Amino acid sequence: MDSQPSGNNFELLFIETEEVYFSIKGNRGAAGYGESKSLTIMVEGKEHVEETSQCLYFKEYTNYEIVIERKNKTNIEFYHENTNIRNKVTPTGRGGNILSGIINFRGDIGYSDLYVKVNGNIH
Repeated sequence: MDSQPSGNNFELLFIETEEVYFSIKGNRGAAGYGESKSLTIMVEGKEHVEETSQCLYFKEYTNYEIVIERKNKTNIEFYHENTNIRNKVTPTGRGGNILSGIINFRGDIGYSDLYVKVNGNIH
């Protein structure tokens, strides 16, 4: 008997800054692309424009894998106002270089803010 494939193998969003790599992965069809701008990415207080992801939106009741990797020896944290989402993204590995976890917005509809903190400051 074969086991069912697991994990999220399609990269929906990738952002690279001077401090971190940030990725959201999901299964094909896990995100949608609308006709109007639905995603704003802020990096160090400035809007980070990436045309391919401007109209990307995430679906309710869908699992997404978040992977955040630091590039240097800074402290990184993940923050979301919903503790059920925030507590899912935790350090992995032995060096503390990567935060990862599976999040699900459940029935939350509308905009959602995901924050990466570098040395305690929102990045």
